[in-house]
Amino acid sequence: MRSTGTVAELVRRQWGDHRPALKHGPTVLSHHQVVEGAAARAALLADLLPRGGEPHLGLLLDNTPEFPLWLSAAALAGAAVAGINPTRRGPELVRDIQHTEAPLLITERAHLPLLDGLELPGVRVLVTDTEAYAALLVPYAGAHPGDAQLAPVGPGSRMLLYFTSGSTGAPKAAICTQGRLAGAGASLAGHFGVRPSDTHYICMPLFHGNAVLADWAPALAAGAAIALRPRFSASAFLDDVRGYGATYFTYVGRAVQYLLATPERPDDRDHPLRLGFGTEAGAVDAARFRERFGVRLVEGYGSSEGGAAIQHTPGTPPGAIGRAAPGDDLAVVAPESGEERPRARFGPGGRLLNGDEAIGELVNRGPTPFEGYWRNPAADAERARRGEGFRCPDPVWWDPDGDGAYVPLDAVGLAALLEQYEEHGTPR
Repeated sequence: MRSTGTVAELVRRQWGDHRPALKHGPTVLSHHQVVEGAAARAALLADLLPRGGEPHLGLLLDNTPEFPLWLSAAALAGAAVAGINPTRRGPELVRDIQHTEAPLLITERAHLPLLDGLELPGVRVLVTDTEAYAALLVPYAGAHPGDAQLAPVGPGSRMLLYFTSGSTGAPKAAICTQGRLAGAGASLAGHFGVRPSDTHYICMPLFHGNAVLADWAPALAAGAAIALRPRFSASAFLDDVRGYGATYFTYVGRAVQYLLATPERPDDRDHPLRLGFGTEAGAVDAARFRERFGVRLVEGYGSSEGGAAIQHTPGTPPGAIGRAAPGDDLAVVAPESGEERPRARFGPGGRLLNGDEAIGELVNRGPTPFEGYWRNPAADAERARRGEGFRCPDPVWWDPDGDGAYVPLDAVGLAALLEQYEEHGTPR
């Protein structure tokens, strides 16, 4: 599926499409209604944000209809959205909001206690589920997409500032342009055969890059619908999927394990879901998920910054996450020296024989779409340390068969492997 170049174009082309587009509880909006709502918010945005500044806005929201409406509005207006993590507190939350230099923060009443007592000079707060907010939008109800822009919109227009996990210091705000987001959506829609009749179930938080890049964007690119769960719920998952007619979802972390931990039911396979896409499920849990629910899970690996990607393709060896995406020149290197690691070797029983030599960091030595971090040149430089290319610090090894597949290790798996070395020694 070919990208049109910008997210704004993907939004505008849904004008006049009266099929269902956004489902949230009893609320159902058509594609046309979504564009109408986005156009009104874009016009409001053009009046609220100062000219000549950074056209940024922060979204401190659960997965409610306001989140995708403001994503679309920002695309139309040429603004950038910063998803604010509601699990952050106090000074950390202030730091995230101020770091994005967003003069406008959109939130909801449920999150107002998080802002109590915080000093946010120069930041205007709009609360979506209030009469004042509804009244603010009334004058813009007749806006047409393209009527209001803060800046010219093109593929290079900044669209997202989404925070990394912050596992090594304060979270960094990775930049994603409209061109990269539209391209990612079109690529995934084509790869997974997303149809206009599909419904993407978004249960992962939209303040995180996974839900926006891998769930919302491909639905937008294909003209499919989205269904929103404010926060992930394992117990509500199947009921939601059935009620919304969902065919696709994304996951990260332990979501798949939580779903497998729910009590089994005779109707576990009675649903329209056909595909899940995500990370960290693992081969064993993916097999259990398919056996129980009849749903194929496709594991992917890639930095949220866009610097490297590994795709699961037919013939990928068991346990491997996949092969390098087209155009990537991936290698496994030693973290300190940058020296390329040898392939893994296994002995009887599948024991890894040369883990101390084979395990390393993934690096992309080819061109990447990484667009940098917002106001963080030190982090930019660290990602390309020693001029090696884009570095992904997650531990991986090459499969031993020479077909270019990669096996990632999470922190738990790596700790267990190292414990095995300490107990038994590493055979030579």
